[in-house]
Amino acid sequence: IEHFARGLSALVLRLRERVCANPANGVAPADFRVHLVAHSMGGLVCRAFLQNPALGAAEARAAVDKVFTYATPHN
Repeated sequence: IEHFARGLSALVLRLRERVCANPANGVAPADFRVHLVAHSMGGLVCRAFLQNPALGAAEARAAVDKVFTYATPHN
């Protein structure tokens, strides 16, 4: 889960870079936001990424606006 949480952090930052690089999108890096939708163990990955500062960049966590998980074994 920790490995994939780090990968999620990198993915969010890479997505921000690509979206903000296109001037037609009109999105500045500071305004970029994502919604995470995860199923099952993906929800645990999202939660680990968001709750553990050691598993990703703070700027990637700050870009997450909403999180939705379903069928995730949170407890």
